Amino acid sequence: MVVEENFEEILFASPDYDETLSLRFLVLREPLGLEYTSSQIEEEWNQKCFVIRNEMQQIIACLLFEILSSDELKMRQVVVHPKYQSQGIGSLLVKKSESWARKNNYKFISLHARNPAVPFYLKLNYKIQGGEFVEVGIPHFVMIREL
Repeated sequence: MVVEENFEEILFASPDYDETLSLRFLVLREPLGLEYTSSQIEEEWNQKCFVIRNEMQQIIACLLFEILSSDELKMRQVVVHPKYQSQGIGSLLVKKSESWARKNNYKFISLHARNPAVPFYLKLNYKIQGGEFVEVGIPHFVMIREL
């Protein structure tokens, strides 16, 4: 069982961070035949990474925040391990991360949602901004939420 206390921020280049890279590769990259480049990983050094763990302390969900300005964060790389999908863990991760953002005086969160993820973000009060575009070879939409 996953509980809210299993939500935490982790540090770049830590063993926990390496665990998130494996999870993100499994869910986001491998199905598209893509690898992470060292420069893509290095660009994350100053981003905030949040995770949810299961009862055995394994990371089962994560997301990153790229700081765009003193008011806006870009949510990136949101994943839930396939065994734990459709159990509310993704929603919990996003809500707890939004709470952190509010406490740190951010006003907006933007993201690039893959088409299948758009309904998930709409339920969490994100709004589509603009038209469809292609990123990593697949359709996406820019979505934004005011906190």
